[in-house]
Amino acid sequence: MSNLRCCPLKPALVNMLQVCVDTGSTSDETLVALLFISPNTVHVYFNRVFELLDVHSRSAAIIVALKNRWILLPPVGIVN
Repeated sequence: MSNLRCCPLKPALVNMLQVCVDTGSTSDETLVALLFISPNTVHVYFNRVFELLDVHSRSAAIIVALKNRWILLPPVGIVN
């Protein structure tokens, strides 16, 4: 049996974490620019993620989401 948890996050929160992984950045500036949300919304979203996942940092939230396969690592380029 798998140790994966059911995702407690709403799609917008999962999307934000996926953008962090895809860009390699958790900066407010990156998320504001790519998600077209305000800096305040970024903070509200992360506070909700921290609460739901019982973590205290953005990187910890990403690790939990990756381990549970709620988000995926971007594909690695194939070198010939």
